[in-house]
Amino acid sequence: MISLASHVSLLWVVVASIWGASQEGVAAGPPLPDLEGAWADTTCSVDIGDSESLLDRACLRWRAQQTTAVVDSLYRHVLFTLEQSKQGAVADADSSTADMFDHVEYFARQIRLLEESQEVWIRYRDAACAAAGAKYWGGSMSSLTVVNCRTEHNLARIKELKWMVE
Repeated sequence: MISLASHVSLLWVVVASIWGASQEGVAAGPPLPDLEGAWADTTCSVDIGDSESLLDRACLRWRAQQTTAVVDSLYRHVLFTLEQSKQGAVADADSSTADMFDHVEYFARQIRLLEESQEVWIRYRDAACAAAGAKYWGGSMSSLTVVNCRTEHNLARIKELKWMVE
């Protein structure tokens, strides 16, 4: 089991890796988040259905928050990369006009589809996890089920977005 001090220090490591330590990273666009960071190595000892401690509950919530932050950061990174590619297609002086428009349209479509898929995915994740929590409606397990569900969905989305970066 991880101590509260370890949770706090891990949180700072993740925040620093996601948001970057300097303004230079912000000017260049969103940095690629640390995909092997503390959030990826942390497992919470609580099993849904067991009697859990306050620290274990905090661990589940912390991991859900961290994976959500990584999804958001990775999404912004992919979106920024596509925008940069679209701008590069416009600025490419060696391309024919028709070729340039094909490239610009390709990246514009990719951006539009990524934005739509992210919106739909967030609605799906939230609805699916609310439904999972409804199984325990009125009990203490409801919120933990929702938090655990969000973490699992976030981890799956991180894999999808990571594939787009590779």
